[in-house]
This record gives sequence, structure tokens and C-alpha cells, in this order.
Amino acid sequence: MTLRELLETLKCFGLKLALHDGDTVTAEPPEMLTPAVRAALAEHHAALVALIRSGPSSTSSFDALLAGLDGLGARPPAELLQERLRAVADGLAGVDPLVRELVRAEAIARLTTLSVRTPARVVDAALNARPSLRGGVGSGRGLVFTDPEPWPEPNDARRPRHPGLLPRPPGAGVGRGPRAAN
Repeated sequence: MTLRELLETLKCFGLKLALHDGDTVTAEPPEMLTPAVRAALAEHHAALVALIRSGPSSTSSFDALLAGLDGLGARPPAELLQERLRAVADGLAGVDPLVRELVRAEAIARLTTLSVRTPARVVDAALNARPSLRGGVGSGRGLVFTDPEPWPEPNDARRPRHPGLLPRPPGAGVGRGPRAAN
């Protein structure tokens, strides 16, 4: 059973997972656990611990994060896909790297079923985009430049800018050297 199938099964059975004593995962109500579910819990123990530690308190948070990718239809428009993947990326801010990788794998699987070309590259581009490129808060501070003050005196190109320099001859413009004449 895959992690996704396990989470869906837990949701269908109404089971709630909790983390106790560091890495002990418990399921309530325990009488709903079948041998197959117990085996899947043991198999995906590390991923479940990471999911629980990442903050969301229910197993449906994994689904909620990826819900934006549901119902897109085959070959969704690029703008819509971009919007939905950025929402997934924003939802992953600060989560455990294992949870991030699990969400990445599931997003790739969902885009594959939607016939999106190169789904891994698309998902990686969305998840690895720097927050500053997405308009989010970056690690540094933004710079705000004010408009420059005008030069106090008019600039006369015929007059030397520094003592000892000759003025430009008439017709000689900036960037007009032997190469520019061609």
C-alpha cells in the first residue's frame, strides 16, 4: 500500500493519527486497524512521523495541500496550472524535507494522469522557485530607490567635464568609434 493509499484508507475508516513519546505513532480508534493497515503504518512510519511533525493535525492535510490539482482536466491551461502549483509551493513553506518530497512525488503523479508534459520538471520549477520570484518574503530586505535629483547645472557636451580634457569635436557622439561606423 502506498502512502497515499494509506492516508485515504485512514480517512475512510475515520482513523486519527497522533505522535507520542518522540516517534510512536498511534491510531484512534485502534479497533478499526486491519492487518493490512497495521503493515502499511509500519512501512510508512518515518513518512507519517514527518507528516505529523510538520504541523498539520489531520491526515487530510496532505490531500488539502494537493486538492488544487484535482479537477483540472487533461492538459490544463498553463496559467491555471501555474497558479495551483504556486499554491502548493506556498503551503510547503517551512515543512519537513520529507513531507516536501512526498508532496512532490504525489504532485508529479497527479500531473502525469493529467497528461502534462514533463511533470517532474514543472513541479520542481514550482517548488524550487525562490520566494522573492513568487512575490513572497525573501531572506533579505528589499531596496527602494528614490528618483535621482537633477544635476545642479546644465550639462554642455561641448565643454570639458574635467580640467585638462578637450571638448568633443562636432559630430562625435558617444559610442561612435571605428566599429560603430560600419
